[in-house]
Amino acid sequence: MRKVFRIHAIAGLLGLVAVAGCGDEPTTPSPQPGIPVTETFTGTLQPSGVASYAFSMSRAGNVALTLLSVTGPSVPDDALFPVGIATPAGSGCPALTDAAIRPGASPQHTVAKQAGVYCVQISDSARLGAPATFVLNITHPK
Repeated sequence: MRKVFRIHAIAGLLGLVAVAGCGDEPTTPSPQPGIPVTETFTGTLQPSGVASYAFSMSRAGNVALTLLSVTGPSVPDDALFPVGIATPAGSGCPALTDAAIRPGASPQHTVAKQAGVYCVQISDSARLGAPATFVLNITHPK
């Protein structure tokens, strides 16, 4: 009788362990904090003009600018476009020129920034003879 009791007790304990394990559902890992996001800034750049775009970062990290294209009837092949990153002031972006870049597929300018609100400014250095459309990617921590 004791053997039967032991077998039932062991079987009962194993059953409880199995039932306890069945109630757990697999967990999906949450997104990693600080994974970069890319915001696309498109617009029209007037001759000798400027355009700006504001974005925010909840974490510190690198901000990478990739000027993908500048297209229009009079965009010189060798044109460089000044870009800068600043903290917005009022309704403007008081960015100084951090770099002069030309379109390409890889980031042309990268800078480390703290968490906060920033703006990117792109300008024409008197090379455009007519308005041009641009596409600028801004990659930063979310």
